[in-house]
Amino acid sequence: NYIQAQGENFTFISKLVDGKYPNYLSVVPQDLSCWLEVEKDQLKKALNRSLVLSGDKVSGITLAMAEKELIIEALSSEHDKAIEKISICEASGSFSGTIGFNALYFLDVLSKIEDSLVKIYFSDSSQSAIIKNYEEKNESLFVIMPMLI
Repeated sequence: NYIQAQGENFTFISKLVDGKYPNYLSVVPQDLSCWLEVEKDQLKKALNRSLVLSGDKVSGITLAMAEKELIIEALSSEHDKAIEKISICEASGSFSGTIGFNALYFLDVLSKIEDSLVKIYFSDSSQSAIIKNYEEKNESLFVIMPMLI
């Protein structure tokens, strides 16, 4: 029940797991009522600045929409607050609440996106968000689970 592959500089060993593969599509939300487009570099810089204050293991941030701005907020364990605002290029739908995320997961996704703009799809604070390349030519999608902040 094992497979092994060896090369000049590596050894790869894998074990066969017998069982049914989980339905990964069940964690991809289907009915996302809102989306927004933002500049990837602006978002990355704002998330990194927020992480300086966050500083704890969770790296939690909240996202909210207001007019044509995405508001990123982080709290430290000493109750200090960082608020970053970046411009929304385009948006559809309305969302009046906040959604909590681990900023490190968000940054990891943004590092994989090649376009200068990203699309973020969401519905409410209890559902996952989907992040995609701005250009539809790349069909990759990234799912980020929300967290309580």
